[in-house]
Amino acid sequence: MYVLTEVRLEGEPLGFAFAFANAALFALYVVVAHKAARSDAGGIDGLAMAMVAAAVFVLPLGGVQAVPVLGDPVVLAAGIGVGVTSSVIPYVCDQLAMARLSRAT
Repeated sequence: MYVLTEVRLEGEPLGFAFAFANAALFALYVVVAHKAARSDAGGIDGLAMAMVAAAVFVLPLGGVQAVPVLGDPVVLAAGIGVGVTSSVIPYVCDQLAMARLSRAT
C-alpha cells in the first residue's frame, strides 16, 4: 500500500504520542465497557453511575462559566439536547450491544 500511494507519515512527535495514547485508551475502554456490560452491577445502571461521577468531576472545571446561561431556556434546552444525543443515546446503545456481543467482535 505504501508503494502504491506514496503515503508519507509526517507530523509532530507529540501528535503521534496522542494518537497512540488514543488507541491505547480506546482499547482499554472496549475491555472495561465490555466487562461492565456483562456484569450484574454494570450495564445501564453502571453507565448512569459513571455519567454522574463524570458530571461531578467536570462540574468544578466548567460550572462557573455555565452559571450566566442557566437562566436562558433555549441554551439550557440545547445543552440537554446535546448531552442526550451525544452521550446518553450512543453509550446506552453501546452497552446494550456489548452485553450481547463478544469482546472480539
